[in-house]
Amino acid sequence: MIKIKNKTIQKLIFGLGIGMLVATLSTFLAISNPLQNYHLKVSNLLFAGNNNPNTEIVVIAIDDASIVDGRSNDMENSLGRYWDWSRLYHKKVIETLEENGTSVIAIDLSFSEKTTSISTAAITKILETTPANELSQVFGKYTPFFTNHPEDLEFAESLAQFDNIVLFSRPDNPPIDIIASSVDKLGLPTTEIDPDGLVRRIPFEGSFAQKIVELYNPELIQNVPLEDGNLIINYSTPPYEYNSISYKDVYFDTFDKELMKDKIALIGVTTPSVQDHASTPIKPEIAMPGIEIHANAIQTILEKKFLENQTQ
Repeated sequence: MIKIKNKTIQKLIFGLGIGMLVATLSTFLAISNPLQNYHLKVSNLLFAGNNNPNTEIVVIAIDDASIVDGRSNDMENSLGRYWDWSRLYHKKVIETLEENGTSVIAIDLSFSEKTTSISTAAITKILETTPANELSQVFGKYTPFFTNHPEDLEFAESLAQFDNIVLFSRPDNPPIDIIASSVDKLGLPTTEIDPDGLVRRIPFEGSFAQKIVELYNPELIQNVPLEDGNLIINYSTPPYEYNSISYKDVYFDTFDKELMKDKIALIGVTTPSVQDHASTPIKPEIAMPGIEIHANAIQTILEKKFLENQTQ
């Protein structure tokens, strides 16, 4: 009897061990999903060697040359610290692009907070153009007691002149009312990050790309193939390879005007000093500026080079 009991116990222990091993392995496979990871790596090969930027897209790059920080200390030819910029800088850049025949202007920058300070440029302008006996009245408009800051008002009034502008907007972080109400199009900049940390898709409805193409050529956004509401980006252009003009060159009006005629202008950050970058399958080792991820999504639609999910 003792012998039989020992064998039974051994079988129970062996069965329990096998069960635990199977459960552990199942949990590991569910979490790591090696098959999915394999498919994701294989899908990256679709973009190997691609470098075909669409010439209808031009990035207006807030780059190292445009700002003063640890990378660029050229006060004379830059616009100063990015976080200190006046919204009147954007007003001037937009109006310069409009004057030179730009078809669509999209701004991938946040305007979710009211201006609460006065820029050096504004102070200089006021001192140069305002009689001494009116200075206190003019500077009084910049106090927090006023509902809308003068620079916000001026920027909003400039935006309202044009019908070809798209602004960045998040549902939980939209532009302030006076700015949001000055444009017809607000686009969501949302991207989807896959388990391997790469951006391959964007939720399409209401997206930055959709709103931009809708202004540029409305017919192109009809019947865009989606998977679960997402557009799979067919990356044609690796990081920092789109046709671009430094933001400060547009501001100082020192750029080739022919480059912008009838083009889509995408204004956004490219300097690593302002972290708006993500890894993509076209060149995972170099993070791509967010504005160029949108550019690749736009190019996918413009050229109708749509992809199906490669992980299924």
